[in-house]
Order: sequence, then C-alpha cells, then structure tokens
Amino acid sequence: LVRICEETANKERLEMLMEKYSNTDFSSHVYAWYVKEGKQNRLLSLSKSRHNPDLTSFLTYHNDISWLHDIQTGKYDQAAETLTAMAMQEGEILARKKTQLSLAKLAALANPESEARDDKIAGVEQEMCLVAAQEQLPTSVLSQFGFDRANMRVLTPREMIELYIGDENVEADHIDFKKALDLLGFVNLEDE
Repeated sequence: LVRICEETANKERLEMLMEKYSNTDFSSHVYAWYVKEGKQNRLLSLSKSRHNPDLTSFLTYHNDISWLHDIQTGKYDQAAETLTAMAMQEGEILARKKTQLSLAKLAALANPESEARDDKIAGVEQEMCLVAAQEQLPTSVLSQFGFDRANMRVLTPREMIELYIGDENVEADHIDFKKALDLLGFVNLEDE
C-alpha cells in the first residue's frame, strides 16, 4: 500500500490509510518502509501530519534521523543531546564526529531558554578540542602509520599522545610536547 501510494504520489491517500488503520500500528510500517527505502526526507515530511506522536515514538530507535525531526519540531535540546551522544559513539570517521559535534553545538545555541545550555556547549567544545588535536597531528607521522587525513578514524587521547611524542615524530618540538601534555587531561586515570 505504501509503495502504491508513493508511486502514484498520493500523499492524501496514504495519510487516510494511516488514520484508518491507526489501531493496527500501520503508521509504524509506513515509517519502516521509508527508512528501508532510504526516503528519510519523505518520512520527515510526515512530521507535519497528525501522526506526529507515532513518528516521534518510531524515531526513538533511529537516532541518525531523529535529531532532524527534533529540530523540525523545535526540540533543540533533544536534538543537541542526540547529536552529542552520536558523536561520542563515533569511532570510524573523524570528520563525521566533527560534523555531529558542530551540529550539536548549533542545536544547543538555538534554544536560548535552556537551563543546561552552557554545560552542553562546554561538553561539546571539550570534545571539539580533541578533534582539533587529532587534526593537528603532523602529516609525516600520520603517513608513517598509514592514516589518511581525509578518512581518518577517531583516535583516543592516548594514541594521539603517542603519535605526538613517539620516536616516529622525528620533527617533534616543544609545541608537540605541549600538545601531548594538554591531552593528558583527557586520558583516563587508570591508564598508564
């Protein structure tokens, strides 16, 4: 039914079906179909309909697009929290983490009445400092370890310290050692 309504561009019919079968959780099937088909923009366009509570509930399991819904519905604090959580879990691509953190900061700034706004922004800025420290690693050291600056994974503070002051960094100077010392504040106390 969803596919037929999509192919015929009959949004009104789809909304009518969602209303008619609201007691059978039909809207969840519609949302799942849009996610499966990669049509998140169509899914988010449904947020303006009367099925908004169902969509909000469905998106609790899809953080990668729930923050867009939160922004669209004016829930900037929730969007900032979701984006920050996603950034903290990101370990594959540094650029993705940086983007998520930047968007989280913007979402936090968008809500001036937020009580915890300054704390959220401070936490995001602290993580951005780690991103900046990784972006400033010498290219010669990164190439020795086979890291591609454009697609670099997220490094731990300990790994960055070792890259800054390790034997492989033959051009290390007092600035690199200062950067390594600055990173010590991010290292877990149980680490060596």
